[in-house]
Amino acid sequence: MNYYIRVIAKNSPPQKYQLEQGENLVGRSRSAKIRIKEPDVSGKHFIVRLEGDEISVENLSSKGIYLDDQMLFENSPLRIGQHILAGDALECIIEDEALSQENDERNFSHNFSLEDHTPNATSQNQTATGFEVSGAADTDQSQNKSQTSDSHGTDDSINTDNSAHTDDSGHTDDSGHSNDSEHTDDSADTAGKSRETAANKTRVATPAEIEYIKEQKKNRVSRLRLVRIILLVLAVCTIAALFLLREDKSAKDAIWPVKSDGSWDTAAVSYEGKGVKNGGFSLFYPRYDSSKSSVSGEKILVTTFLGQKKLIPLTLSLEFISGSSVLKSSMEECLKNWIALQNRQSDGRWIFEKNSSVQFFGSHNGLPTSLVSYVREAEKKTWYGVVRIFRQEDRAYILRAEVPFDFRDRAEVTLRNTSFLIISSKFINEHWEGGVPAVSVDWKTLRRMRNQIKSTSPIRLAGMYRQINGILVDSMLKGDKAKLQIAREMLLSLREVQSNSFNAMKIRYINAVLERNLAAAERIKAETAAVFSLSNDKRFYDIRTNKW
Repeated sequence: MNYYIRVIAKNSPPQKYQLEQGENLVGRSRSAKIRIKEPDVSGKHFIVRLEGDEISVENLSSKGIYLDDQMLFENSPLRIGQHILAGDALECIIEDEALSQENDERNFSHNFSLEDHTPNATSQNQTATGFEVSGAADTDQSQNKSQTSDSHGTDDSINTDNSAHTDDSGHTDDSGHSNDSEHTDDSADTAGKSRETAANKTRVATPAEIEYIKEQKKNRVSRLRLVRIILLVLAVCTIAALFLLREDKSAKDAIWPVKSDGSWDTAAVSYEGKGVKNGGFSLFYPRYDSSKSSVSGEKILVTTFLGQKKLIPLTLSLEFISGSSVLKSSMEECLKNWIALQNRQSDGRWIFEKNSSVQFFGSHNGLPTSLVSYVREAEKKTWYGVVRIFRQEDRAYILRAEVPFDFRDRAEVTLRNTSFLIISSKFINEHWEGGVPAVSVDWKTLRRMRNQIKSTSPIRLAGMYRQINGILVDSMLKGDKAKLQIAREMLLSLREVQSNSFNAMKIRYINAVLERNLAAAERIKAETAAVFSLSNDKRFYDIRTNKW
């Protein structure tokens, strides 16, 4: 089977390339098999490897890449339909033959016409014949014509709109010039007056005047260029001054440690047999010689630091709770229950701040997580931390990142924007949370639903997702493993249909924008928003924030 990569660059039309077996280098370098002429793309930005039917991607650039909005830290496998992002200038879609043909039929490519952007020869010639840009050759030709006209009593090079010359018969010549026959005195006077009138209206520039005009143009261009450079320098200086004045230099103490080769220095730990390589997830953290990690039962504990000089002590803890109560509760309810439990059981005092909006981590559509920050007082010490919760089936995972309160200003941004999680694609694809009423169905209804998934209309996808989620909850509560397995397979099939539907709508939206059909683009956006209406779906937020 053939595989392809569709390239959507910022400053060039979309292109499609067939992936070759082995390494397919993407970047600005001439050695790249897929060369991208974008200043925001590195010379050797990333490699897409095709080994048989297995596809993977590896980042080579210090600028990094995102796989479906998740920054990569290591070599990662790819699936059909996944998006690779390189800065703000490049987006790539991995396709097989079916998806490639489907995207081609949707007029994905957008051809640009050079004729729309290139002045035609006629307009250039018209400009070139104007007084200010006449060349020396034009001057010589005009002078020759002037000499010829003097010998014949006419000026062939100069015409007025309303002048006409008279022939021997007293009739007017349609060409506006006198013929070769002898003229009468009256006609000569008339021609002379016509030449005098035409000369008053227009004349040919002398070589000295042409050189003067050219020099003035050069000076004007030089002055404009100098003014632009000065304005650019002033703008850069102003922005730099504002940045230096507002920058909290102490925040640099919380940056991630970097190796000598410029890469992040990290370590990872996971539950036994449930790491990324086993289809689960791992906890990653800044690695120092003094970093420590331990796994005991339901809890992972890491003690380490932030910053090049290990100035900020950092504690990471990951634990999970499970049971039917978790299966019946939403993510927000699970987080509230955990907060209430800490307030009841802890010897210290917890002060929790307002919950943030849902964030998504991992590849493809991402894993939904909810975050809340807190201040904790215990043993005459004060701590600042961030709690992040995410779910899988009947488990709710609680991840805490905590530093001494004195370092809050330096570490807050890092704690809130770093997930400290590496999540496998398998874990995200099989992810479901529960938190909905149980739905009990018989085998006949279950089989009918499974056969209808790929033929259902897009507007019914959200409702079908809720129903399958309810069947999963019911099957797990009853311990019905057979129905649970079928419901999981239905969920995977539904997500594939959702992904294809979303990609198709996105392609339609991009084409409408490229064609500057804003009314059609807004209509497509509204249709897509109606289809993807689940708040725990990343596409729900992408559509409403226009992050297409």
